Amino acid sequence: ARGVSRGRRAGRRRHGRVVAVRAVDGRDAGSD
Repeated sequence: ARGVSRGRRAGRRRHGRVVAVRAVDGRDAGSD
């Protein structure tokens, strides 16, 4: 995670788009 505040997926870029955290915080921890 890079500079996120609500879990690993928060603010994660997907398909060139920043998506909100829809998975449980920490569920995919370390996937970034």
